[in-house]
Amino acid sequence: MDFDWIYLIVFLFFIFIIGVFVGIAYLIMRFCNRWTKDHKYKKLLNTLIFIGSFFLASFLSLYIFFTNVYLGR
Repeated sequence: MDFDWIYLIVFLFFIFIIGVFVGIAYLIMRFCNRWTKDHKYKKLLNTLIFIGSFFLASFLSLYIFFTNVYLGR
């Protein structure tokens, strides 16, 4: 039984795409840091901003992808 390289390539591609979304979410979190820096719940707010921006970027990319995919013949 030999190793199938396509699974490794697909896995690395998905890791790269998730890394891009994490990078975008981190940049948005750092941009919003100026409004949360003097707040009592700074870590909680930054975590919520990070998670929300990650899911927003993921949703927007999936929406753009599926609106451009033609599922008919």
